[in-house]
Amino acid sequence: MNTADTFYREAISYLTTRTPPDFEAAVPLLRQAAQAGHAESAFQLAGCLLQGLGISADRQAGIRLMQQAAGSG
Repeated sequence: MNTADTFYREAISYLTTRTPPDFEAAVPLLRQAAQAGHAESAFQLAGCLLQGLGISADRQAGIRLMQQAAGSG
């Protein structure tokens, strides 16, 4: 398992094992994994950006990341 996968799995655990999901803890991990080329992390981070979950909403950045994720995985 590479580092991006590790960041992604940890981020997803913050989103799936906590009630309510801890977006503020997950977003930095998703960002690190996405920057390392992890397509699913980019997709998840894009959703957070579009909805303002754990990060300030940024529609343009969210759309750009969504397109990046779609193109790479």
